[in-house]
Amino acid sequence: MESLSIEQVKSLYQVSSPDTRNHLMIRLAFEHGMRASEVVSLKTADFDLTTPTVYLRLKRLKGSKDTNQPLRPDTAVLLRAYIDSRRDGWLFPAGIAGRRGTGLRQGHITRQTFFLLFREYCVQLEFPIHLQHPHVVKHALASAVIDTIGIQSTRTYLGHCAIRSTQEYLHSNDQKASAAVHAVLAGAGM
Repeated sequence: MESLSIEQVKSLYQVSSPDTRNHLMIRLAFEHGMRASEVVSLKTADFDLTTPTVYLRLKRLKGSKDTNQPLRPDTAVLLRAYIDSRRDGWLFPAGIAGRRGTGLRQGHITRQTFFLLFREYCVQLEFPIHLQHPHVVKHALASAVIDTIGIQSTRTYLGHCAIRSTQEYLHSNDQKASAAVHAVLAGAGM
């Protein structure tokens, strides 16, 4: 399964940071393992801003389970600043610079718009063409955390119903497997 490395995600964060909206979309997509359609269809009401920790009530697509996840503190600060002026409606509304206007599509920006802006950043960073779409950040998160938090926690976090979906993120080789077995044996005093 194709995904970005953590270093590539950090580069995306850096290059997108001048544009708060785009930067926030990329952060949410990565940090919450979201599909492009899930990101662009977020509403301000999907976030609980009543406590110091901001929670995202994420309505997953494609038959996945909905999840309720805390935002990382730095992402919460960015989100609070971004939505300070808009308390209702779409988090990423359609229109020029997030404003609604006559003749413009009402609702949220499209996943195609997210794809295009994401691709622009990837081109700037000279990522390979096969990694120039937003879904690779979902894969990047899952691939980065599965060995540390385990398959069940990864499954829960991503809202997967079937464990088979999460198994796609397991990457092993002889060296990695041997190191894990040796660590367990050493921990047991053997």
